[in-house]
Amino acid sequence: MGDIGEADFPPSTLTSDKTKGGIYRVYMTVPNKLRAHYGKSQLKKSTGERELRKAKRKQHTISEQWYAEFRSILGTDNYAR
Repeated sequence: MGDIGEADFPPSTLTSDKTKGGIYRVYMTVPNKLRAHYGKSQLKKSTGERELRKAKRKQHTISEQWYAEFRSILGTDNYAR
């Protein structure tokens, strides 16, 4: 699917969603080569946390899951083979 490396994977951001009572959400821009696969340019997922410290821990886990998914789709994940 392409010659995109992990260095090209965007960092995630963490934002408090005021409409959801201050629960933090993780956002990540989808790499250009994967936008057709996802059908959108941004991924988002709730951490389920209102406390920043706990939300940051979950942000890391969520981001790693997305990165693993990107690698699998691109065929660069050695564990998926």
